[in-house]
Amino acid sequence: MQNSGTKQYRYAVLGFVWAIVTFALSACGGGGGDSTPSGTFSISGTVQLPNSPVLAPLPDAQVQVYVLPEMTLLGITTRTDTQGRYTLTNIPATYAGRDLLIVAEKDRNGQRVRAMTLSLKTPLEGVSGADLDPFTTYATAEVVRYALENNLRQITPNGFAEVVRQVREQLQNETNLTPIVGQTLPNDLTEGILQEQIRNRVRERVQEQAQNLQPSEGDVAIAKSMMQMLRDTNIGAVNLADTESIRLEEDIRRLEDGINREVITPIEGLGGRGLQYLFELLSEDNSNYPPLIGREPGRYEHYRNGNTIQIRRVGNTPDNRTWEIVNNVPNDRFQGLTVRISTQNALEGGLNITPDAGRYVAQVRSSGDSRLQYDVTLEVTQKDSQNRPTQLRATISLYDGQLSQSIQFNGTMGLTPRPGEDLSFSQVRFTGTFTSQYGSLNVTNLVANIDENQAQRRNQVSVQCDALQLTLRTSRNASVEIRGLNLQYVETWDGDILTPAELRAQSIQLKAGDAELILTNSRIRLVPNDRDNADYPANLSGQLDYRTPKVTLVGSLEFVWENAGTARLDWEEASDEIPLEGFPIGQITLTNGTIKPAVGQAIGLSFTLRFEPNASTPRVRFEMLRLSLGAETMQGTLTATMNVRNGRVNRHQSFSSTTMTMTYSPSNFQLTFTTQGATFAERTFAGEIKKPDGTRIAQIGKASELGLSELGNLLIVKYNDNTFESLQSLLPTR
Repeated sequence: MQNSGTKQYRYAVLGFVWAIVTFALSACGGGGGDSTPSGTFSISGTVQLPNSPVLAPLPDAQVQVYVLPEMTLLGITTRTDTQGRYTLTNIPATYAGRDLLIVAEKDRNGQRVRAMTLSLKTPLEGVSGADLDPFTTYATAEVVRYALENNLRQITPNGFAEVVRQVREQLQNETNLTPIVGQTLPNDLTEGILQEQIRNRVRERVQEQAQNLQPSEGDVAIAKSMMQMLRDTNIGAVNLADTESIRLEEDIRRLEDGINREVITPIEGLGGRGLQYLFELLSEDNSNYPPLIGREPGRYEHYRNGNTIQIRRVGNTPDNRTWEIVNNVPNDRFQGLTVRISTQNALEGGLNITPDAGRYVAQVRSSGDSRLQYDVTLEVTQKDSQNRPTQLRATISLYDGQLSQSIQFNGTMGLTPRPGEDLSFSQVRFTGTFTSQYGSLNVTNLVANIDENQAQRRNQVSVQCDALQLTLRTSRNASVEIRGLNLQYVETWDGDILTPAELRAQSIQLKAGDAELILTNSRIRLVPNDRDNADYPANLSGQLDYRTPKVTLVGSLEFVWENAGTARLDWEEASDEIPLEGFPIGQITLTNGTIKPAVGQAIGLSFTLRFEPNASTPRVRFEMLRLSLGAETMQGTLTATMNVRNGRVNRHQSFSSTTMTMTYSPSNFQLTFTTQGATFAERTFAGEIKKPDGTRIAQIGKASELGLSELGNLLIVKYNDNTFESLQSLLPTR
């Protein structure tokens, strides 16, 4: 049994891997990318407004779009769904690059509520994550008013993002934030905010960012483009990554529930209705029901004698190759069942399992249910010169009143006996099909080669399979198809599976609901951990292709865990501290990664993430980190030094310093950022954006250290034109 520390470690590793995927999925908002031949684009997001007292989705709201600065209403309308989600489609490509105002309205409890946001410099590929809430609404109202009063032809995304962040910070503790037309907002979309207290606070934030809301020029404009690219690669996280991961978790949970409810439970019930009774009769070690094994042909019955169930012969059968038994035990779950077993050839010494039988035919019937008809045929179709079976054929048909469709199985097994007299095999081959109301399974040319090691009492097993196709017919239909399977493992003669084990497959395709995951040229190698009775992946690689209606993620993935067999996995006992030897040594590499949302532009993502707790200075390092967004790219490295004290790392203060260097193309401007200190209170921050010749265009650090003492320790980017934006505004809001 695994200890809880082991489980938590596994969850931590899996959680980290999922975080990488989530990061990749989140890189899907913003601008730049391939053109859209259709000549239209889309904008999608969610609408949330206060609902006693928390934010909640606003269903069935009308969503429209206006073009700034003309305030032209486009004839494009949609409505939010039950989760507050919307998608505006077929926006003409002529409006790409323009500032668009998104407005959602609904009559609720006799009042008209309104939510708004801005999509600025809207890319031709569209935008996902254009979310509306009270904070974006009030920020938008005053930013639009300011832009129109000051004749701004374009509003900068950087300035708007900073206004939204500050408004969110200013108003997040207010209790009455519902934007109501005629009370807090005017009818006219261009007149700002009506409610005085909110208006004054928001307008002050807009005035502070007045210069930042206006387009910059020259080097500052390039530096702001760098920050906007980072914002663009995160803006889709709320609308896409969270919903995709939640939806995936729900798909998995519903699929598990469906399999348990609609497959496993009915099949278990099937066994309890008759199959198990047949197995009991053929078991040599059975204390519940005396078996037929070893008994001569004839008619038998099970009956109760005191507290025990016993068997007795009650007559003859028509030939010396048939056994029949009736369960006459009162109140027994198998009462009324009749089992008839016949063999092709007569057997010496009573009923037993032997190839000499030629063919076994078993039938199960019930006096209480005429629809119960279980039929099983197992036949030896080929033998070698020593009378050992070399080919078997099985046919199974199961039907009763609780099934809407009979369960059918047909399969052929080929056997290659080892030299000698014993009944052991060096190769097993299988092809077969299984169909039922619950699903179907097709196995094509599965071959298992078994290399016996008598000295060590173990077998080296190699399994190949041309194709394995599993389709589940549940309320959450799912299918798995594996082609070109190759599995290697070691099995002891006691039945234990030893590692290392390796699995390769030309392709693994999983479909669940509307999601599809394909792994091609995949390889997984497992090793046992010396400190834990479990196996862990030392290597995992393959080409990943994940598709849903909302997003496509493709790339080559490689995972190497060098100390999977020796890592200490009981670190939970150390409370908040993790022993250094509990960290993985290895790396995760994603190459040629592309994330393409259904709405929005494609993002290119590649990286190598190295875990080096065994280095002279223990660290975690992103190497060859590369983001691409249309014609823009950022690439570089990020290194985090682990905060090791007495051989342990505090989970909440994991790193003592970080260093990041990123180069932006096409300008080759460079972003550098460093931190020192394990806690925020003691941590120092320093960074800059500079030109290739070394000229500094912006500083990064605490506002109080960059001449903006009124903002305290807020981390900001301060540009040479004295405009600024916070690093917090680059991140998703939820």
